[in-house]
Amino acid sequence: MLISVLKKAVFPFLLFGILAALSGIGPPGSGRAEASPPQAAQEAPLRFGVLYLLSPKELYERWTPFAEYLSRKTGRKVDLVVPRNFDHLVELARSGQLDLIFINPYVYILLKKEIGIEAVAAQVAYGNTFAPSYIVVRKDSGIRSLEDLRGKKIAFVSHLASSGYVVPRAFLMSQGIDVDREMKVVFTKNLPGTLLAVLNRDVDAAGMCGVNYADLSRRIDTEAVEILRTTEVSPRLPLVVRKGLDRGLVAKIKAAAIGLKADPEAGPTLKALNFDGFEPITDAEYDGIRKLARQTGLPH
Repeated sequence: MLISVLKKAVFPFLLFGILAALSGIGPPGSGRAEASPPQAAQEAPLRFGVLYLLSPKELYERWTPFAEYLSRKTGRKVDLVVPRNFDHLVELARSGQLDLIFINPYVYILLKKEIGIEAVAAQVAYGNTFAPSYIVVRKDSGIRSLEDLRGKKIAFVSHLASSGYVVPRAFLMSQGIDVDREMKVVFTKNLPGTLLAVLNRDVDAAGMCGVNYADLSRRIDTEAVEILRTTEVSPRLPLVVRKGLDRGLVAKIKAAAIGLKADPEAGPTLKALNFDGFEPITDAEYDGIRKLARQTGLPH
């Protein structure tokens, strides 16, 4: 009997709760329920991965202002993702964990083929979107020509590096030096380590991006190092987006990156980045890297 009475007493309140949930009203006297937050606030932050060129601390300091700048310009929160190394960045991209990436030309052509990423802008450093590579040695190494490199140990930052591996390797091979057979190759995993390997006599030579060499020379004493040869130029590093990202959002990202140089409010961001900004670029401009990789037997 008691159960029956309770059922009769509770049912009207249950019915009212269901109707209230469907209609968006609250209990009597409470007014309407709060409106849902804007759609943009419900969207997950964009994950922005950056190429592993410096220490994690330096990468955070360099790229956090740009991530915040993109957040302001696009209306979408951007979270910076600093990878452990080159390979880790590629793993994150392949697994769909990155929406936006600052990457090198060689990794770009590999991921473009594999997962369809899209280049929206290219880094401009020292007034140019293209840069040479250097073969560097110690001044007291006794190495005076490319022929002297045969049988020597050479350092590159990574097998995935463009100006720090693909381009200088292809250049040496074009000069008749089979890097894979006639030299001992060492991958240092980070740019400062590549230059320091030469300075510390751990290797006899190194292949490096010219822009990165200039950047490192501001922080590392390179008086004991000299540039043995300068190679042909390669495209600068692209800013890319993943396949399937909303086209309106892609347009905002591209406009923000390219407009960075002329934005009077972007001074602190550019100072942190320590380069000139970004310019438009097309996929065709990376065909040269594809050609070098194909000619020298690298994946492409």
